[in-house]
Amino acid sequence: MVFMADDLPTEVVEVFKRTLTCEFSTMSRPDDCPIASPMTHLWRDDLGEFVLSSSVMVPRKLYRLHDDPRVSLTFTHFAGSELVDPFPVLVQGDGGRGKV
Repeated sequence: MVFMADDLPTEVVEVFKRTLTCEFSTMSRPDDCPIASPMTHLWRDDLGEFVLSSSVMVPRKLYRLHDDPRVSLTFTHFAGSELVDPFPVLVQGDGGRGKV
């Protein structure tokens, strides 16, 4: 599901735009346990999507994404964002557009 910035509360869009990192969770195989990793991200207002950046030295999360496209992004660390009293944001969805 794609959300455009106009569909989301302003406070949520500000969290997406101003935070530096998020926790990216993928599902492990075969036991379906979530595995979270900190990642840098970019929120694309025009596409209603996130662009995530990961080291090429740690491709496991990309392999997990390829095996199971269920992902979540959690925004809980606000250092450096200049946001005043933000609330945590959880995004769940399909990361199937990722290219491995």
